Amino acid sequence: MSAIEMMDPKMDAGMCNTANNNNTNKSVHQMNGNIVASSRVTLSKKSKQGGSGTAEEAVANGKLKVSGLSASEIRAVLDSSLRLLASWLEGHCLAQTVFTNLYLHLSPLTVIEDRALRAVALATIKLVVTIRFNSGLHMLQDIVYRIGAFEEEDFHGVMYNFYLALDVPDAKAYSLLKECDDELQKRAKRVARQADGIKSSGSLPFSDPNQLVYNQHRDQESVDEQLANDATSPVTTDKNEDSQEAILALQIRLRFMRLLFQSLCALEGRQGMASGFAEARRALLAAAETLKSIRESEPTNSNADDDDSFPTTPGFDATLNQRLLPSTFPRHTKVASCRQAYEYLAGMVDRMLEAMQVVNLSSYNQVLEFFEEFSKKAPCVLSRCIGQLVYIPQPGLVLGVTKTTDVLKDAVRAFCRPPVLLAKTPLSQIPECREWVEGLLLRCVHPLFGLLQATGHNRARQREKAARLLEDLSLVQEEAEVVDSRLVASQREVDPQAPVFQWFTMWLTAHVLHTQIRYLLAGFELELYAVHEYEYIFWYLHEYLYRFLVTVLSQADHYLAHCDRRLKRKLKKDPRSQTKAKKPANRGQGYHHKELVTHQAIQNVCGGLYKTMLGLRTDGKLQQPHREFDTERTRFEHRFAAFRTVTTPPVVNYEQYRDLTDLTRLGSQREGQQSQAEPNKDSNDKIYQPSDKPSSREAYVAASKCFIQTKLLLESTSDVLSAEQQSLLRLAKHNLVVVNLLASGRLPDAKISFDRGHHLYFPLLRLA
Repeated sequence: MSAIEMMDPKMDAGMCNTANNNNTNKSVHQMNGNIVASSRVTLSKKSKQGGSGTAEEAVANGKLKVSGLSASEIRAVLDSSLRLLASWLEGHCLAQTVFTNLYLHLSPLTVIEDRALRAVALATIKLVVTIRFNSGLHMLQDIVYRIGAFEEEDFHGVMYNFYLALDVPDAKAYSLLKECDDELQKRAKRVARQADGIKSSGSLPFSDPNQLVYNQHRDQESVDEQLANDATSPVTTDKNEDSQEAILALQIRLRFMRLLFQSLCALEGRQGMASGFAEARRALLAAAETLKSIRESEPTNSNADDDDSFPTTPGFDATLNQRLLPSTFPRHTKVASCRQAYEYLAGMVDRMLEAMQVVNLSSYNQVLEFFEEFSKKAPCVLSRCIGQLVYIPQPGLVLGVTKTTDVLKDAVRAFCRPPVLLAKTPLSQIPECREWVEGLLLRCVHPLFGLLQATGHNRARQREKAARLLEDLSLVQEEAEVVDSRLVASQREVDPQAPVFQWFTMWLTAHVLHTQIRYLLAGFELELYAVHEYEYIFWYLHEYLYRFLVTVLSQADHYLAHCDRRLKRKLKKDPRSQTKAKKPANRGQGYHHKELVTHQAIQNVCGGLYKTMLGLRTDGKLQQPHREFDTERTRFEHRFAAFRTVTTPPVVNYEQYRDLTDLTRLGSQREGQQSQAEPNKDSNDKIYQPSDKPSSREAYVAASKCFIQTKLLLESTSDVLSAEQQSLLRLAKHNLVVVNLLASGRLPDAKISFDRGHHLYFPLLRLA
């Protein structure tokens, strides 16, 4: 450890920020309906074991109120608790956020005499338990840990042996929250009726002198009684401290905690998934409306503690658990402000509702695409886990009903319709063939559903998971080749005229290529590549991965079309047959037409960017690293090292890359046929014809042809363009203009900058 790090103030255990008000506690009082900090009160820190002794001492000394709190004071405790809960969900330590609340260290919680305050403390603990806790007797209450889609930078779940209220059932906690909610609502109505009664009594007509005398006498007695109470009371309170607005503000916040707790409890149950999901969705919709009301009323119920410092509400101490932390642990935690906390919670609830939409999807590919798009929005760890929990509430069961192997069977049928998975086919009647397929799909569950689980991690970890999953996919891919060879042999025995195909091998190869593409594209999102590395990254995507993927999908389309034609001929010969061929959704289009259009468009975008980089390098407009301190071979091998475990497609070594890029022919014929060829070791000589090294103008012209091809592909499709396709179309049009200017030679001294703000992966070319 460096001397600079050792001398940092954060290394002083229990002594950080001692001069900062963030680590002190200030009592509050209400002024004009707002919470205002008053005199400073420092809590005892004699206990070395955490907050339990400190909390009990504070209650005994009268520094921590457990009864007689006003609605505004309880609301301040609740707001501070939600601020710390939001900070914990963002990845901060539990001991430095949620459990800096002394009320949570009182065991049992019945020490807290105020029912509303006790409900707030119990709900806070139960939310933590339901989100994180994992113990032998409480395996149901571990949403985040059950899914496992988190890393140490996402979620800090060390419990430090805190009191978790495991002796209090969830039903009892919910009942307490519901009772307090109803009680506060009745109390607000009672206060409103009293206020209306005072107004109506003050506006009585003066026609009845007896009534006027009676009212004056009653009002005088009330004033005298209030003065007497104020003289004997040790604490001076404002007359509006328990106003209707303060009670309703507390009641609506308590209702939100109840609804959030109800939704999480409904989701974490393994049994009765359909009813539990419906209940959770209703509760979350109600919670979203409640949060909307809270945020709309926040300007009229502003809190003086609404900043990014530690809460100054009584009962919160930043150094409460200081002795429990290791000596090298970060000492200062930036807590979200009250406004930021409610914005975070509102976004979290919306993301949870969005994640639940996965139940409306049927196929595996749709679910995988949904989770990938959802992950691009960088959701919090809880909402990511909710999506995974809703889709696979039990191990091996999708939506709690369908087996994972059955889902994979449907995915294979949608890709290439293997005859062994179709009813009333000769191959499906052979028991050995069915056993081979069942065994293969059973071993495919781990890597393919691992792809789904990987989308639940943060974006940086997803790239690491993809590299590991490629190894598992490669293993089942080799097994699929063996199974396909056996199925082809059996097919030729029972039906020699039937078309054959590498059904499961091609299906798994498509997933391998998708994973490799996501791995490389994630590097652009995470900004891992330097500009001088763009050339071989875009080359690998354009010339190899996307071309191979387009070939696989085209072959699957051709096989399905052949099967349809054969089935039609069979129907003509046997009109009595009731079997009908499954036709493509659009006449004249294949089963994978939409995917092919998107992949070909991206392939041409990558080709245009690669050839633009080639031209810029030829013109000397790219800043290159010093050769003494850099080796391109090392960088190339490092970027594609994760692909070495994959046999199909084989990884391209550096020598092949240099040969192919130096001797590439950028003619128009190859540009028109680039999506029809399959790259492999045996066909490299056929695809790439040696020629002279292209000039920069030839590279720019070839790049413009790629962007034109992207434009034509997307504008000629009859389908409605998705948001991704529209973004690619705008990018292709813009970059086409820039490369045409570069090819014209009118701007020889122009410099190119790369704007990454338009698309998640591909840059806009701008003339600087």
